[in-house]
Parts: sequence; C-alpha cells; structure tokens
Amino acid sequence: MKFKEWDRVVVDAPHLGVYSEKGTVLGRPANTAFIEYPVRLDSEVIKTRHSCYGLCEGGYGLFIMPRDLTLITNKPA
Repeated sequence: MKFKEWDRVVVDAPHLGVYSEKGTVLGRPANTAFIEYPVRLDSEVIKTRHSCYGLCEGGYGLFIMPRDLTLITNKPA
C-alpha cells in the first residue's frame, strides 16, 4: 500500500515500542535501504527524541515501515 503526505494512519510497531498510536504521514518514504515513511505521532514517543530530520517536534516523529501502518483516512488526490 502506498501512503501519501497527510494521510492519517495507526502505527503498530512493537519493535519500536509503539502500540496503536495514531499519526500523520509527513511525506514520501525516506531514501534508505528500506521504505520507511516519516510519521508524526499524535502523542510523544517516550523511547526516542526523533523529529524525522526536523519535519516535526522532537519526540513525536518516527520513520515507520509500511507493514506497521494501517490507513485511517486518505488525503484526497
């Protein structure tokens, strides 16, 4: 599934310590070996101070693989 910027998602990434958190996709996948979307979570992630390279305030951002995302709503095309 391909996600677009501003899509609302549920993040369930136990390996990152994130369980059923809602968030917003902030853009295209990061240019890494894996496809990872920058996501701004609605609540602060205690485990990390990540800001998705400045896309959101520290502690709210994570790069998430598509398999850990569930779409809530799509931004209209």
